[in-house]
Amino acid sequence: MREMTLREVQMMTLDIAKDIHQFCIHNNITYYLAYGSLIGALRHKGFIPWDDDMDILMPRPDYERFCREYNNHDGLKVISRITNNECYVPYARVCEMTKTYVHEDNIPWCNEDTGVWIDIFPLDGAEEDFMLFKKRMNKIYKLNNYCFKWRNAKVATNLVSGFYSKMKLIVKKLFFSHYDPIDKYINLLKKMPLGSTSKCMNLTAPQYKEREYFNISDFESTIDVTFEDFKFKTMNGYDNFLRSLYGDYMIIPPAEKQKNHSFHKNYWRE
Repeated sequence: MREMTLREVQMMTLDIAKDIHQFCIHNNITYYLAYGSLIGALRHKGFIPWDDDMDILMPRPDYERFCREYNNHDGLKVISRITNNECYVPYARVCEMTKTYVHEDNIPWCNEDTGVWIDIFPLDGAEEDFMLFKKRMNKIYKLNNYCFKWRNAKVATNLVSGFYSKMKLIVKKLFFSHYDPIDKYINLLKKMPLGSTSKCMNLTAPQYKEREYFNISDFESTIDVTFEDFKFKTMNGYDNFLRSLYGDYMIIPPAEKQKNHSFHKNYWRE
């Protein structure tokens, strides 16, 4: 198999995103271009030059309907806990399954071999009281750390070299392989229904912690943003969303920080 170039991965990712957009528009499903993809649209009119992924955010009800109804066609497949009980992350990915292959250098996220993907994150409700939100956020953060160890225990023993590394993995399997935490994680995320307060959050991958605490008014409608050769949807309060996470997101980082942080490699299938 030939390793894909950065631009080839970007173009495959873009094709997946276009298909998701068309499906959502046709089926009246709300979505928002988000995170680094949104920065790319606003700052570069496309991909951040050193980045290759795209991130999409959906209100929880739309996210769940999307996962159930997305038409798997042209080699694309949505994988989530809704569609696969052995999906090991609390969000979804739309994966290209026939032309490309992803070799995981990191811990596994599902029980299937997949190709290039796009992350789909659910937007959940959050407590009006910030301190109550932080209390639940801390529980979620601790559970996320457990999930990481649980996923790490799923690495096949024969993929680990060295006696010490194998013994360490076996110990992890003994301690972490018996309890599946993903359903508990999702239920904790869904505890506060979206729209029941004026606040919302995405803590499926809680690296930003309390910075993922938003006003629901910033997601009340969508606007168009140009990304490469296409117009995608994003939230009306995109500036508040990005400043909460990144500060002045229009400043290009110094060269030493212009890195792709993927833990996997993408290949063309033969």
